[in-house]
Amino acid sequence: MLKEMLEILMERDGMSRNEALQLLREVQDAINEAFESGEDPEEIFTDMTGLEPDYLLALIV
Repeated sequence: MLKEMLEILMERDGMSRNEALQLLREVQDAINEAFESGEDPEEIFTDMTGLEPDYLLALIV
């Protein structure tokens, strides 16, 4: 599913592979912080990526 997210970000947003990977790293860090602070990781994920929450599990697992 990670590969699919990368492809979507690259195609939809015109990102390079490295840019998409960097974004997903930033999103993963933000999600980890959300869990620690009690925020909604789903909302953070969708705000940062514009992807459906279904993809969130790929970054958590």
